[in-house]
Formats: sequence, structure tokens, C-alpha cells
Amino acid sequence: MKIFVPSILRSIRAACLPAALALALAPHVLPPLHAQAPLENALFTAGTSAKDQADDDWAFLLFQLTADLETLFTRRLAIYQKPGGIDEPGTFQHSGNVSLQDNPAVIKGLLARAAAIGQAPGDLNFAIDQLFGELVPAPNLPVEEKLSAVIRGSVGDPVQFGNLMLLGRMNPGVCLALGLGHAQRIGPGVTSFEVRELDATGQEIGVIGRISVDAGNPVQLVAPFAPVEVPEISAKGHLNARFRWASPDDLRRLSLLQYGFNLYRVDYDYALSLNWNANPPAIGLLAAAASNLAEVRLINRAPVLPTANLGQLQAIDLGADPSTFFIADDNGLASENPVPFKDGQRYYYFVTARDILGRDGHTSPGTPITILDRVPPHAPKRPEVSNLSTFVAGDGESHRLQVRWRQLEPEPDETILGYYVYRWEN
Repeated sequence: MKIFVPSILRSIRAACLPAALALALAPHVLPPLHAQAPLENALFTAGTSAKDQADDDWAFLLFQLTADLETLFTRRLAIYQKPGGIDEPGTFQHSGNVSLQDNPAVIKGLLARAAAIGQAPGDLNFAIDQLFGELVPAPNLPVEEKLSAVIRGSVGDPVQFGNLMLLGRMNPGVCLALGLGHAQRIGPGVTSFEVRELDATGQEIGVIGRISVDAGNPVQLVAPFAPVEVPEISAKGHLNARFRWASPDDLRRLSLLQYGFNLYRVDYDYALSLNWNANPPAIGLLAAAASNLAEVRLINRAPVLPTANLGQLQAIDLGADPSTFFIADDNGLASENPVPFKDGQRYYYFVTARDILGRDGHTSPGTPITILDRVPPHAPKRPEVSNLSTFVAGDGESHRLQVRWRQLEPEPDETILGYYVYRWEN
């Protein structure tokens, strides 16, 4: 696949960017060569392919802008396509325009495209109700009317619009409505796209990006390093497990195609039975298993976004950093019907990187952990100390102290193995 960069940026080494990524700047806003911020008002484009339920091939392009919100609201793009690679013979043909949309009828069509590339409409409906309920005039509106109301209500509110953009990273339909994505059917093989900027009158200003996608052959994200358990010996670590991990350089180079991570928990014996302890499960297998097997569970509901950019050595060095973690698994204690872990339960944990359509990449090696009871028993009640004297003929009198206390009633699933007795001099 090829990458196009305007002439002023051709000195940047494009070879360090992965296939199916494009970096572009609008020619009319290019700063002088001595400017300190050459990527201001830049457009980053990532692309992938998917299949719908009818086995037709689709392309999905995701645009990330470094411009301010006012520019984002008014920016318009034209999308052109041609079969084959960028450098192969052929003429780019216009296939559509991209801009922010708030018309429910238009949004409905965009959501239909999003459904074709894998978005579940019910997921978006639930997310809008949870995150933007105050912007929706009625809870029973169709999802396209809800999204229209949210877009119109967010345009003047940078915080709400920022939240909407984050939702768009998890929901392609929101991306399409915000003018931050483009989806269309494509033919077999490689299809190349050209992104052109339009002015306020609809006239083309120039080409700002090119990208190629391969039907039926999306870029599969590299596996992260194995998750690292971050132990907490205090009561904060009671019946839960905390994790962090690092990304290899090959995964970092695909960062425009990635949004967050998934963490999976697999029953220890089940993982051993499938030899997953030695050979991680194949790509996509954990996601499928988590939907219908009790032995496999997806821990996060939203993508896990690491709070630190750790290298492999940093992730495993618990001495230098004993506290940083990205996600904790307590088996859903905050849910409506929580089922706490039990002391001694054992699992394997695996991590995958999510692509821009929410699909798993390759699976990390697994990490075995044991869930531990970190809460100590209650203090014994009513301790009593007695001074006992004993007289033995020929040995005289001896003294000793007798300590007694009321036995504790163990909590459910708790076993009291013994007691420690401490003595002070005063």
C-alpha cells in the first residue's frame, strides 16, 4: 500500500508509517519550513476493510484532525476512488463528500452503512441514552433523531462535542455523521482512495491524502506483550486483580489503526486444556468465545485506554513502579447482581489491541494469576490475661501468664487457621 504526502513533507520518512495509513496537510495552510508546529491543522487518515452479512466488501476510512473545533465543523472533504494501487494506472472517480451532518434522514443512511461494517444499532442507542440523555428530547426517538439532537446540542459545547468524538471512536456511525469517517462498498482486491479538500463553495482546493485498502485482507494488529499483574497486598487488592502491559514497536507503528485494548479472562483449567498457556488463542477466537462460553469473559465494556505509555521493561518492573495499572478485574462488583471472586480462584489473562472497527488483533501471551483474599480477619474479642502460680516441692514457685480470647466466627468462604499472640515489655 502507498502513502501520499504533500511535497513540503516528503522529507519525512514515510517508510516508518504502516500500510493503510496516510498523513496529509492541506496545502493552503502549510506553515513555512521554519515553523515550530508543522502538523497544525493536519489530517491523519487510517483505513481498513470489512465484510457485511451478505459477504460484500466494504472500506472504512477514519479521519483524525488536529484543527480546532470551528475548523472541524466547517471542513468538507471529497472522496475519490479507483481500483488498484495508488501508483497503478487508472483515474480516480468521485464517490462522495464528507462533512458534519445533523439531518436525521442523512444520518439514518450513514448508520445503515455503519451497520454493514459491524456496528450494532442497539449499542449506539444505549450509549446515547447513557452519555447524552439531557440532549435528547424524548427517550423513544429513533436512534438517528437522537444522534441528530446530540450533534446539534454539542456544537456549541466543546466538552460535550469532545465526548461525542470519543464515542465516535467506538461507533463508526457517529464518525460518519461527524464527518470524521467514510464507508462504502468496494470491489475485490486493492482499492485506492484520494481525499480532497473543498472550500465553502464546494470547489476542490487540492489533494490532502491518499490511501489504499485491500478487500478481505484488513491490517491485523500486532499482539501486545503479556499483561503484567500489579499486586496490591492491602485490602484494596481484596479479591481482585490489576493489570498493565506494554506495546511492541510494531504495534505502536499501527497506532492510527488502533483504539484501545481488550482484556480477557479465561478459566485456568480451560486454558490449559486448549494449550493456550503455551500458544495464545488465534485472532478473534477470544471474542467469539466470550459471547457464548462461561469459561471466557471480556473484562472491559469500553476500550481500555492506558494511562501510561510503558515499555516492556517498565511494565514488568514492579519495583520501580508498583502502582500504575490500566484496569482491575473484580468480577463485576459494581453490577446489579455481583458475584465476588473466591479466594484461590485461578485464571489466565490475555490482551488484544482493538482496531478502528473494534475488532481484536493478535492475542498476547497469557498471564496466570491467583485471586487472593486480602482482608484480614476481625480482631479477636475480649482478650484476658491471667497470672498463674504453681508450687513444686524442691523447685519453689513458678509464674506464667495465661492468655485467652473469644473465638471468632469465620465469615462465609473464610477459614481461620490460627492466631498470632504478641507481647510488649510495657
